[in-house]
Amino acid sequence: MEQDVWNKLGNGGDVFAPGPGMGILTNGDAPLPGGFHMPFFGSSLNVGALVEPLTSQMAEYLGVPSGLMVKGVAHKSEAAAAGLKAFDVILKVGPDSITTLGDWERALRSNQGKPVQVTVLRDKKQQTLTLQVDSKRHSELLLPLLLMNQAG
Repeated sequence: MEQDVWNKLGNGGDVFAPGPGMGILTNGDAPLPGGFHMPFFGSSLNVGALVEPLTSQMAEYLGVPSGLMVKGVAHKSEAAAAGLKAFDVILKVGPDSITTLGDWERALRSNQGKPVQVTVLRDKKQQTLTLQVDSKRHSELLLPLLLMNQAG
């Protein structure tokens, strides 16, 4: 059963039901296949992580109240440098719990230009990573990752 869930996650299966507010670091308006939305570029900090909220079923399965699933990480990005990996679940940024894309964006903005501790769930174990939130990065880091995700 567990392997089936992880296989569905890796193959874009129906474990994630598209829901309102799903997007790439922001609340975008242009829907893309797979339940993703293209954000308005320039409206948000971008650390190079494609994220979406956990469904209630996935949160229950993982034994966490909520979080954001990392769907992909752009090469040479802040997220990659911090050690974020696809299928990590972001639980906290600093002391703040992350339950929505809005929480994630607010946490990035409030830590702009400085390192912050990010608590993730990986292989059902919590880990703490240090993410440098750099205001000089632009959204073009994430575009190849988005296109690759849509092709797969």
